[in-house]
Amino acid sequence: MAAFVSISLIFLAIFFILRWLSSKPAKFPPGPPRWPIVGNLVELIRGAKGGAIHEIFMRLANKYGPILGLFMGTQPTIIISDYLAIRELGARDDLCGRTINKVGQIMQKGRKYGLIFNHGDDWREQRRFTLRHLKDLGFGKKSMECIIQEEAENLVTEVAKKAGANFQQPVELYNILGTASINVLWFIIAGQRYSHDDARLQKLITLIKDISSQFNAAGGLAACFPIILDIAPGLTEIEKFKLVRQRVKDFIMEDVNAHKETLDQENPRDFLDMYLIEIEKNKDKKDTSYYEEQLVFVVGDLFLAGVDTTFNAMAFTLVYMVCNPEVQKKVHDEIDAVVGRDRLPSLNDRSNMPYVEATIQESLRMSSVAPLAVPHAPLFAKFDTPFREFIFPKDSRILLNIAHVHMDPKLCGDPENFRPERFLTKNSKLIKPDYLLPFGSGKRQCLGETLAKNNLFLLFSALMQRYKLEVPEGCAPPNSREVEGAFTLGPVPYKAKVTPRFMA
Repeated sequence: MAAFVSISLIFLAIFFILRWLSSKPAKFPPGPPRWPIVGNLVELIRGAKGGAIHEIFMRLANKYGPILGLFMGTQPTIIISDYLAIRELGARDDLCGRTINKVGQIMQKGRKYGLIFNHGDDWREQRRFTLRHLKDLGFGKKSMECIIQEEAENLVTEVAKKAGANFQQPVELYNILGTASINVLWFIIAGQRYSHDDARLQKLITLIKDISSQFNAAGGLAACFPIILDIAPGLTEIEKFKLVRQRVKDFIMEDVNAHKETLDQENPRDFLDMYLIEIEKNKDKKDTSYYEEQLVFVVGDLFLAGVDTTFNAMAFTLVYMVCNPEVQKKVHDEIDAVVGRDRLPSLNDRSNMPYVEATIQESLRMSSVAPLAVPHAPLFAKFDTPFREFIFPKDSRILLNIAHVHMDPKLCGDPENFRPERFLTKNSKLIKPDYLLPFGSGKRQCLGETLAKNNLFLLFSALMQRYKLEVPEGCAPPNSREVEGAFTLGPVPYKAKVTPRFMA
């Protein structure tokens, strides 16, 4: 009898422990049942063959609602798939934090660095300083137009080189787009530009791709089960991630050190100079957020946020041109009518080229290169935070499923079709709908949005003015739905037949 009672108590204890491990907090958003320890990773594994993780979230949201609650291992994770809710959340100070977990603590070395993964007072100070001084240097302004146009000319020339004599060679466009995006940004930051075949620049592009391919917005294994970092760190990607971050730091520090040797406090040349001057001003302050390590993270974040997304968006746009020749023809016709062939397109042409603008918007919608944005979190990690009828736990990871919004048939009608006309009125006026959120929304909206849009418009219209892109003979059309990456998505590398539309 005693043995029976003991066994019964053990089973009862196990039952209550498992029940506790599978319970959800009060007013947690609806979602599938939580499994003990693994949470809802079961649902993600089951759906893994059905597409990328944002597409799995899309299917779950269709079943449980636009504010979906899951557990990624032990971490509560909320996925928001409604654009009104995304805009509401983005406007709130108390939900514009970043997830605090063991991975972040290791990578940040216990301090608050940079712009993307930082939050609170240090983040506000760094964002204000960065935005103010980049604007002073022309960031996102029309004064940057000449620099972007020079890069457009270089890009057009590079395409011709890759195509070879008589344009007989198909060109892999993806690998030559990054240089133009980096050069525009690096000119503002460090006052210099690189040739397309510069080994140092190609090294940086590779590093940026490595970082974006390793970071998973939904949280990797270490984020789901932090204890793994203590007992088996080799199972995670953290050491590789740390190595890549160190290489990016070394790259940036080469220019920082060169700038320190030639710095003129009275005549700053670029962003690096301005930041080094600010470090000097604050060197005696005890709690300053201005120091070299911070500078490296800020510049690294500008690259990650501004370069990778821009050239992925551009690469997708060119894929869509290859796959949709009827759209490409309309783009060519509008450029010919407005710009002609004797000069490059300019920002002044933009208002007269609604079809080109609508084509870029449609590309941003369909590609959603940052499908889940950067994870948000309750800013005050000691408190649970109410949102609508729900309560988000203090240690939540909040994902904005922008890709779901962009592919919502209730908003787009036929989201699977590449159709720029959805963004034009009957009178061919451009429509900018509230649901189009390629750069995020609210307080965490991408600070490089204006520069990115200018880059996309000028580079894309210059290429389309000069070239026609087609599927190479004997090749299948590229699959525009096939993607690579994790945090940001890019098209699978492809080649296009390039035909000059006129001789320069």
